[in-house]
Amino acid sequence: MAHRKIGLADELYKISRMGMEASEIVLPKVESDELRERIERQKAGYKSFAERSGEFLRQSGKEPPEERGVEKLMLRGSARLGTLLNRSSAHIAEMMINGSAMGIISMTKALNRSSGEDGPAKELAGKYLASEQTNIDELKKHL
Repeated sequence: MAHRKIGLADELYKISRMGMEASEIVLPKVESDELRERIERQKAGYKSFAERSGEFLRQSGKEPPEERGVEKLMLRGSARLGTLLNRSSAHIAEMMINGSAMGIISMTKALNRSSGEDGPAKELAGKYLASEQTNIDELKKHL
């Protein structure tokens, strides 16, 4: 099956926005101050990546992609369902780790498909991957 070519900045913008959204959904349910601070830092990182990738897109004459309503609804439903019966720090940390892992997979696929992509977007994608790995490592402390 052929993959539609999606630029690195497009993909990074999309997954950063999803990370921000997921963080916003779970934050009110977090009881641990330490975990709340970790997720706040993670959210700030997503915001920074979204802003920087959005700027790359605008510089290339494109507008950042709008969030699709279906994806947003699915994310909200999944996060709400995931915290409905279990609001423990370990469970929320696990949910955030799973989201970060999905972001790593998505960004790695985009990198693998982007043979001729320009350096700045590729560099930012690499920083995103390193940031997500750090997020996972920090969240593991809450399992």
